[in-house]
Amino acid sequence: ADAVIKAGKFNWITDYNMSSSPEKRDYTFSTEHVFGLTITNLYDGLKSWILPGEINTNVNLLYHSKVLAESIFEEPIRSDYRYLRLYKIDEKYTLLKFTYVEGSIYKDNMPVIRKSEMYYIAAECLNASGNADDRKEAIKLLNTVRNNRGISPQMNLEDNLTAEQVSNEIYKEYRKEFVCEGQMFYFYKRLGYATIPGTSYAGDDNVYKVPMPDVEIEFGGR
Repeated sequence: ADAVIKAGKFNWITDYNMSSSPEKRDYTFSTEHVFGLTITNLYDGLKSWILPGEINTNVNLLYHSKVLAESIFEEPIRSDYRYLRLYKIDEKYTLLKFTYVEGSIYKDNMPVIRKSEMYYIAAECLNASGNADDRKEAIKLLNTVRNNRGISPQMNLEDNLTAEQVSNEIYKEYRKEFVCEGQMFYFYKRLGYATIPGTSYAGDDNVYKVPMPDVEIEFGGR
């Protein structure tokens, strides 16, 4: 993670990338993709779950309530591009990350790992060292991401946070950064969360251990 950060090969998204005409909005922050996939007709496979701004009777429609959206993006930091640009804000906060815009130059992008995650990985490792100077560096890394998401330096995290508080800030950043990407499941699994936040499910093998596909068992998978 440190090597990728220091290489400086990937450019942070800017508000220009997010506030220009719809077909030029880079909803997945592709300039920051260390590795990603191009999935042909991605939106066609997702639209029944994420169709924004139109009537969708699918009971599985993915959206946030106002309460949830505002709990993820706390006051007073709603200058965050991820809040301002990745929601269609009305009665339902529909999620725009993988939406389709006619003529888009950024369609069909699926991030796998991106620049911001390098900062979160490095921050988590530094925080885990138990060294106060390392923890300050971890906070600095988190502030760098936040500042490049439109959050003012006046709202920076203070450098006297405890290790537990830094861990919580990393968790909150993951929730903002990886919405719609399925990353949180692996975050909870890797850190052994006893429950999945926002659900009544216990964090045990029934949740974290994905069953082997029948076809793998049938043909001798182990």
